[in-house]
Amino acid sequence: MIGNLIISLFAGVSSFVCLFLLDVPFALPLAFFVAITDLIPLIGATVGAVGCTVVALVTGDVWPNAVVVAAFFLLYQQLENYLIAPRVLRNTVDLSSIAVLLAALVGGATLGVVGALMAIPVVAAIKVLMTPVVEALNEPPAERDPPAAPPVPIPPPRDQGTEETSKLEA
Repeated sequence: MIGNLIISLFAGVSSFVCLFLLDVPFALPLAFFVAITDLIPLIGATVGAVGCTVVALVTGDVWPNAVVVAAFFLLYQQLENYLIAPRVLRNTVDLSSIAVLLAALVGGATLGVVGALMAIPVVAAIKVLMTPVVEALNEPPAERDPPAAPPVPIPPPRDQGTEETSKLEA
């Protein structure tokens, strides 16, 4: 969830900068609207972009305001989808970018918007639970008992009497 909030904050701030520079009225509320709608997976950024583009179109000229706002959001969404979101979510939930994308798609396909919202945290929780199991399976088997040393051959006992007698004779 923290990763999604970071991405939404970035979307809101960058939207505010764009709308403020183009003198679009209500830049701050529109940026807040973009940040809130960006929390909705898959369609949220598009809803925010359409809202801002419509406001820019209604309150100003088609060129340059509405066209530049639409171009900004088109470029921003590509950057968010392919650079910002995968990096932020990979670092916050420690999942690969493809896992994040697949989780969101499967969650959205199965349970709609609610499933897409829940999918990434669920996959991250499954990863946390399964990591020790996978690591245990990947370890080489522990040796049960160290191999026994080969028995040391015991020399046959010497005849003590012959040694003493040979010493006395010498």
